[in-house]
Amino acid sequence: CKLQFLRASFQSTQNNAGSQHGSYEWPAFGLHDEFDSPAPIVAVEWLGERSLAYLTLTNEFTVIDTVMMTMLERLNFSGLKLVYAEFSLSRSSVNEFEIKNTEGKKNGRLC
Repeated sequence: CKLQFLRASFQSTQNNAGSQHGSYEWPAFGLHDEFDSPAPIVAVEWLGERSLAYLTLTNEFTVIDTVMMTMLERLNFSGLKLVYAEFSLSRSSVNEFEIKNTEGKKNGRLC
């Protein structure tokens, strides 16, 4: 898997000397650089002006410097027991709450 960085480029205004005022110049995007990832990326977050962090499907957290295109840090969280809720578990909890709530209303109680 690859994380691709695109660069926006604008046409020079000298070529568009006859264009009307108020018209927009739309940028063209081209590939600036790529960063290889060992697994599919599931989350991306900017940490600052030049630092980007991403999390892979295998719980590998990577921080890269987008100016120098170098990896600053890579942490593997796959061996740690992290607290998270899966969608199927959270839905069953909501269903249990709704059942208890409707039973409580029948008996004159809330929850």
